[in-house]
Parts: sequence; structure tokens; C-alpha cells
Amino acid sequence: MKLRTTLLAGSILIAAMSSAHAAGPRPLFQFPAECGQIWDASTYSNHWPDPDSIDITVRGNNLANIGAGEPVLASAAGTVTFAGMVGDEYRVYLDHGNGWVTHYIHLETETPLPIVVGRQVAQGEQIGRTGKSGAQAIHQHYTQLRDNDAVRIAFAGALINTHAGNPSSYGTWGTNSAEKIISLNCAGNTFMGWTQTGYQYELLYKPGSGQTKIVRVNAGGAGVTTTWEGSWSTGWTNFMPYHLAANGHPHAIVYKSSTGEVRFLRMNLHGAGVTNLTSGTWYKGWTDFVPLTLDGDKYFIAYDSVHGYANIDRIRASGDGSSNVYRRTWEAGRTALIPYKLGNAQYLLMYKGGTGEVEIDRITGSGTNIAVDEVWSGTWTKGWTNLVPVSHQGQQFLLGYKAASGEAKLIKLKSGGQGVEVTSAMSWTTGWTAFSPMLINGRGHVLLYKLGTGQAKMIRFRDDASGVDVVWQGNWTTGWK
Repeated sequence: MKLRTTLLAGSILIAAMSSAHAAGPRPLFQFPAECGQIWDASTYSNHWPDPDSIDITVRGNNLANIGAGEPVLASAAGTVTFAGMVGDEYRVYLDHGNGWVTHYIHLETETPLPIVVGRQVAQGEQIGRTGKSGAQAIHQHYTQLRDNDAVRIAFAGALINTHAGNPSSYGTWGTNSAEKIISLNCAGNTFMGWTQTGYQYELLYKPGSGQTKIVRVNAGGAGVTTTWEGSWSTGWTNFMPYHLAANGHPHAIVYKSSTGEVRFLRMNLHGAGVTNLTSGTWYKGWTDFVPLTLDGDKYFIAYDSVHGYANIDRIRASGDGSSNVYRRTWEAGRTALIPYKLGNAQYLLMYKGGTGEVEIDRITGSGTNIAVDEVWSGTWTKGWTNLVPVSHQGQQFLLGYKAASGEAKLIKLKSGGQGVEVTSAMSWTTGWTAFSPMLINGRGHVLLYKLGTGQAKMIRFRDDASGVDVVWQGNWTTGWK
């Protein structure tokens, strides 16, 4: 199926702006869609700028599945060099340095356009939504360019089969021959964990198929035991657990960014599935949900990193809904929001992976009177894809990880929200996609998982937070997020 992508003067101009020198090593590009989703890739003989570009879609554009409105994510860190209309197509171009550029075309159109030239973005940061501007059907037209020339695309370091040198990959749109690609673009991804009756549980979900399960962590973190399996619809993007009171019944909010669909759930006893308390439809486009506790009440922050919109809602005592108590526009582009408590004070650390900017705010108030005030700011290195809050020996830490390089750090959060100190720097393998923190016998533990290979392990902080030790490792099926 040929879908119109017109070469106009605007695109020629932007291509000319790219670096003209010989390109450096290719960045570790990731698929430009949500972690764990499975999409079809196709091309054809007269694809623009050549058949190394691909169209990515979901077969048949079944809108009950994934497709329309799904987040478009940056394949690698870079700078926006173009964001706007070329004819009736909405396009975003990113320059990744060293002669490498990516194009994202046919995105949903917004007025005003939310992404601006010069914005620095992180790998996995949302830059738009899948649409059909200037096209006949919903899809994303995607290209990787080296020194202005389209090249065979690689994701996670592996070349794909749909490319100019493989005519058998032409014209596969909507057929069983289309190449299926699973996204490993998992910046910030964590499993949904909670505690109940003295046990730690994790909800695992495959967004490409809807397969869902709950597992219970074995004693000492030595692996997991499945307590429930089910099948949900595909495309859920956000999972936020919370307890209604100290040691209270665990609940969760699950949300689909593409449609705004939301559900409030109660987690059944002994990990035996979930009970749906209520369903609804919210604004589509929230990228982050994080829980808060203020004066004994339960709240959450919803944040849209593309526009900077931020809401704080108070959750009903019944756990079956919420009401808005705070609405602001914050700085856009924040890629990690980490709530934590020190003593009785509630803090929120916010990190911007595209620039390294970090800010710590203190959140105060109760009921409908909520205040958010900055208490510290600084600049870290760019590119931390995961900042995982971990409690350990009565103190609060972050586990920082860069998926592209394997760099990892243990970072202690200072009192009064006054910044951090690094207690350990480590070098890990690349490609870990999910992190779930837990407290076992007073010591910080983190369950790690690689969506692409199924490798899983449990690590434990050393007493002095000078590093970590592996307490269990195993092999799971691939595709969980």
C-alpha cells in the first residue's frame, strides 16, 4: 500500500542542515514506539527518500489495538532541527550528532505544535503521536540518515530485514510477510510492584499481546512464583500502584496514553488477579503517573512531558476514582519524576534526560490546598534512562542506569532535598529494560529484566551502598514490561 510522502522544499532545506562530514559510529537507535509494543515494518520500491525508509503500523489499523494516537518516541538522544508542516504532513527531525539524523513523519497535528526547533530530547522521550497527516492511513514514516543519505535501519544494534537491498521486503503492508519489530525503547520502564501480607508482588504485562501475570517474590529475593495469569487488551502504557492507608489494601491505576482509557483496580489477596473498581476516559497524552502521600491522604501526579502539563489528583478513600486539586504547566521534557519521603517531608525529584537538568521540589499541603516549591536544582550528565527509587537501611537512594552504555550508579538522596551524593559507580551490560525496587529485611533489592532476551536477576545493595550483589538470576520469556 503506497502512502503519500511528498518531497518538498522544506525537507530539502532541513536535510541540507545536517552535518556534512563523514559520519561517526551509529547511535544505539531504538524503535520509535512504546516499550514492548509490536509493530509491522514495510517499504516499497519508490519509498521516499528510498526503500531504506520504513512505514510502521499495526496490521489493518485496528484502532482497538495500537496505532492511532500511540506515542512516538525519540530513537536516540538528539536535538530537534525541524518540527512542523511540510505540505499537509506533520514531521519531526532529530539530529543525533556525528552525521546521524532521524525523521518521524505523518504525526498527529496539534496547534500550536508542541515540539520546537532546538529542543534537546533524550532517548525514549515522547516527541509526538502516531497519526496520518498527509497520508491515507495511520502509520509512522521513519528514516535513519547518515550524512544526509537514508541507510538500512538498525534497532538495538541489529539491522532490520526491511530495506532497499531486499526487494522481497517491498509491498508487505498489511500482510503476514511484514517484518514484526518489538520495541526495546524502554527508558524509565518499571514493573508494577506492591507489598501485601508481608510478600512482594509484581504485575508483568506484554503490551504487544495483552498477556498479563502476577508473580510473588520468593524468600530472600530468590526468584518468583506465578500466582495469576490473564489476558488484557493491548496498549496499556502506564501502571501506578498505591495503598489507601499504611499497610492497607493495594490498588492501582492503569492508563492508555493513546485513548485516555483509565481503570482503577484493587489487587486481590495473595496475588490472585485484580478487581476492576471503575473505568473511564481521561485526557490522552499523560506520560507519567507517580504516587504521593500528604497528611495521610493518597494523591498522584499526572505529567505530560511533551507539553509540560501537570495535574495532582487526590484519590478517593474508596479507591475508585480521584478529584483534581492542582493544575499547572511545568517545564516540558522531563523524563523522570521520582517522589520520595525523608522524615515527614514529601519531595519530588525531576530529571530532564535531554539536558541533564535536575530539580528537587518539596510538596506540602493537604486536601485541595497543595503547594509545590523548588528547594534545589543542578545539572547531571545527560542520558540516564532509568532513575529508580530504592529504600535501604532507613535511607533513600536512586539506582541510575544508562541503557546505551551500561553505566550505573547508586545515588544517596540528601536530607532537606539538598541534592545527592554518589556512593557507587558501576559498569553493567547494556539493554536492561525493567527495574522494580523492593525492601527485603531492611535492605534495598531491585528486580532487573531484559525485554529483548528474557534475562532476569535480583540484585541487593551492599550494607554501605558501595555496590550491589546478585542474589538470583534466571531466564523468562521475552516481551514483559
